[in-house]
Amino acid sequence: MLKWRKLVSILTVLSLIVVESTVLAKTTITWWTLGPREGAEEIKQAYEKKNPDVSVEVLILPSWDDLWKKLMVSVAGGVTPDVVRGKDYWVVDLASRKALLPLDDVIEKNKKEILGMPPERIYTRRIYDLYTYQGRIYALPFHNFWPVLVYNENLFKEAGLRRAPRTFEEFREFGIKLTKPEKKQWGTMLYTYTRLEPTLVLWSFYVYSLQNKAILVKVAKETGEPTFLLDAPESVNTLQWIVDNIYRHKFCTPPEAISPNMIENEKVAMWITGQFSFGGYDRTMPPNVKWAVAPIPTNIDKAIFTEGNALFIPAGTKNKEAAIEFAKFASGKEADLIWSKWSGTMPFRDSNWAKPPYSNMPRYVVSANEMKTYKLVFPQYFPGYTEVMSKVAESLQAAFYNKMSPLDAMKKAQTDAVSMVKK
Repeated sequence: MLKWRKLVSILTVLSLIVVESTVLAKTTITWWTLGPREGAEEIKQAYEKKNPDVSVEVLILPSWDDLWKKLMVSVAGGVTPDVVRGKDYWVVDLASRKALLPLDDVIEKNKKEILGMPPERIYTRRIYDLYTYQGRIYALPFHNFWPVLVYNENLFKEAGLRRAPRTFEEFREFGIKLTKPEKKQWGTMLYTYTRLEPTLVLWSFYVYSLQNKAILVKVAKETGEPTFLLDAPESVNTLQWIVDNIYRHKFCTPPEAISPNMIENEKVAMWITGQFSFGGYDRTMPPNVKWAVAPIPTNIDKAIFTEGNALFIPAGTKNKEAAIEFAKFASGKEADLIWSKWSGTMPFRDSNWAKPPYSNMPRYVVSANEMKTYKLVFPQYFPGYTEVMSKVAESLQAAFYNKMSPLDAMKKAQTDAVSMVKK
């Protein structure tokens, strides 16, 4: 009996040692991202289920500004996370500082798995057009969106309008008709007037300037050096058109008239945003507010840009192989559908567009058709892009606030950009 008890005790100790060894053998990787938390957690759980020897610690940051600052501190200190979800335009900035792990060898060895067969059009172009610096690739796509026009069906019906505007001319005509000063109701508003960062340049200006064939910057592929064209006539004319909509034709909300919840309170009839807004509208829009999606209005060109978020691996990772495998999964088809479900956006892999609700819900069908029928243009990123475009945003904001003429604003933007790159 004593021998049996002794044997049981020994076996128990051995089993505890085995369990402890298994736990200790687990690789832990850290992933920094923004919400929705539910989406990040579901991706983590799906990966851990397939890879029980890996534990993923998710850190949800409250804002992009917080994530960028924390990342800069971690890179400077040499203690970095293993995988980061960041803005597209961060990739070249970080790669130029030698802060990221190159991924071109990984992609070359896993082309069919990563790019798809045949290669997925937008997904593949983002890798080679946005995430390449001096011939090397530094990120994988995660999250993708582009501009669409959203409009309030109730306000359009009241104004006798049966569809969304298709051209700049109609946009102005409809906007004037939809504006009712006595109700503090505006035809449209800009995406942002105050965010002094690349977001203001892209979503309050570039989306319109593309329709005038404007090119803000050209970047040399070999060197990554930018050539700025900010004060070209196409850009100046676009800014003049925007400012005229605010102060001359008075159907675009002036900055001082912006108030909280204008969309939900039916104080603006149409506005340009991205698919990232859809989930928020579903959660916060009052049931009586009916909204629909249409392609953005065009002018002398019919063009669309796309941006999104990237998955990259800091060069300081201590878990290179595990980080690569997780990034591949998080950029794959399964994780794509998980994230789209929680964020409300279109999938970032084109092949997933054929699945419901993306194949049959009007907002997604319109978004997909717009991407298929408009010329696709990618923003040109370069080292220092974040700082330079934040400075350009200051000049655009001055014009939006009627403190500087469009011509002077674009001339100042050009001078500032050239000066900053030289430094």
